[in-house]
Amino acid sequence: MGLRIGYRFLIFAILAKFSVGYQKYAQPIKLSQPEKDGTYAFDMVITRKLTMSFHNDNVYLHGTPVDYDPKTMRWSKRDPDQTVDCFANYAMNPNTNPQDASAMEDVLTYDGLHKRVLAVNGISPGLPIVVPYNSSVLLRVRNQALMDSLSIHVHGIDKHGMWFMDGVSYVQQCPIHSTNYFEYRFIADNKGTHWYHGHMQTDRGDGLYGSFIVVDPNDRSVPVDTTGKREIPSREYVVMIAAMWEEQYRYLQFSLTIRAGGIKTIC
Repeated sequence: MGLRIGYRFLIFAILAKFSVGYQKYAQPIKLSQPEKDGTYAFDMVITRKLTMSFHNDNVYLHGTPVDYDPKTMRWSKRDPDQTVDCFANYAMNPNTNPQDASAMEDVLTYDGLHKRVLAVNGISPGLPIVVPYNSSVLLRVRNQALMDSLSIHVHGIDKHGMWFMDGVSYVQQCPIHSTNYFEYRFIADNKGTHWYHGHMQTDRGDGLYGSFIVVDPNDRSVPVDTTGKREIPSREYVVMIAAMWEEQYRYLQFSLTIRAGGIKTIC
C-alpha cells in the first residue's frame, strides 16, 4: 500500500490568493493534547503586524521590511536605518544563509505587499486548532491590538446551551477591548473541518482567522474511492484560501460604502 496523504480544504472566498507565512515545508495537522483536567486549552494573543517584514532580530521588535522580485526570484531586506533612503536594500538568501532563514520565519508573505493585518500569535492565518469530537475547549483570547476591539466566532460549532460563547459582538457579548482578556468555553459538538474568525467590524478581512478541526479519534479513516473503501492517511494537511485586497479592508469597506451608498454581505 502506497503513502496516502489527506487534505482538508476550507474555502470561504472566491477570486482568492494563498495567504501563508514564509516556510519551506507545510506542517501536517496534529491532534492537540489536553490539560490535566481534560480540557483542550489554547492561548490566542491578537496583535497588529506588518506583512512582508520581520521583527525577530531585535528585543524591541522593530520591523525590517522585505521585498521579493518575482522576475529574478530574489529576496531583499530594506535598511531599517531611518536616515538612509527608503528603498536602500540588501540581498537575502533564506535557502543558504541561516540568519536570513531565521528572519524569514517571522515574515507573513500574503500577496507580497506591505499591509497591516491582525495576527494570531504572530501569524495569519492562525495555527490550526485540532480537537477530538465532544471535547471541552477553552480559548484564552488576549487582545493586544492597540485601539481595536474584537471577538472570536468558531464557525460550524453549534454550542448548544452556550449561545453566549458564540462570539458575535454586541449580540452575545461585549467586544474584547484593547489590552483586555476573554475566555471562550464550549464543546466541540460537530465533526469536520471548520474555522474560527473575528466577528467585529473588518477584523476577519484583516487576517483574524484560522482553521478549527474536530476529529473522531476512534476513526481517522477517509474514503479513497467510489466503492466505499477507507484508509487512514499517514498525515493530513489543511489549506485555507482567502481573498486579498491591496488596501486594508477597513478602508476598502469605507470606500465601497461611500460610492455605493451601503455595502451588503452575502452569507
